[in-house]
Amino acid sequence: MFHLLVKFNGWEYSRDSLNNQRIFEYTDEVLTTQFKPNGNLDINQISQIPAIFASETGGSGEQIIKFGHIYRIIPNPDKPEPKR
Repeated sequence: MFHLLVKFNGWEYSRDSLNNQRIFEYTDEVLTTQFKPNGNLDINQISQIPAIFASETGGSGEQIIKFGHIYRIIPNPDKPEPKR
């Protein structure tokens, strides 16, 4: 099992952020419930699974992915969705 995190503008080298609205988007409810019991992210459980970080290309351009782990989660519900 692995996390698949997709971001429109690509990913920074060693740390980055993801809009809260994208968390568990297009994820089966069983997995959402497992990693977000009672509506709260289980940070310990999430950090145990490797992650694939991909950038959206819209069907054009080179598809670049990175492999890593999620080590720290800082909720920031006030951060707005970036303009596309």
